[in-house]
Amino acid sequence: MNTELVRPAKLSREEPRLIDRLARRIIFSRLESLEEGQIVISEGGSQYSFGNADGELPLTAHILVLSPRLYSEVAFGGTIGSGEAYIQ
Repeated sequence: MNTELVRPAKLSREEPRLIDRLARRIIFSRLESLEEGQIVISEGGSQYSFGNADGELPLTAHILVLSPRLYSEVAFGGTIGSGEAYIQ
C-alpha cells in the first residue's frame, strides 16, 4: 500500500517562452512595491525576495517555480490562472 501523500516535484528543464519572460518581468515589477509581508520566489537555483517580514506583518510566503509557464498563467490568467498554475 502506497501511503505517500505528496510526490516530489520534478523540475522542468523547459526554456521560457517570450510570453513567460514578459510576464515574469511584469510580476517582479509589481512585487517590488510590496510593503507588508514578504514573498520569496525560488527558481532554477536562484532566490528572489520581495517585501519585508518584520514590523506589524511578520509573514513570509515561499513560492517554488518549477516551470516558467507559471508567470504567464498568473499574469494573464487572473485568479483562475493562478489556481491552475498551482495545481499544475
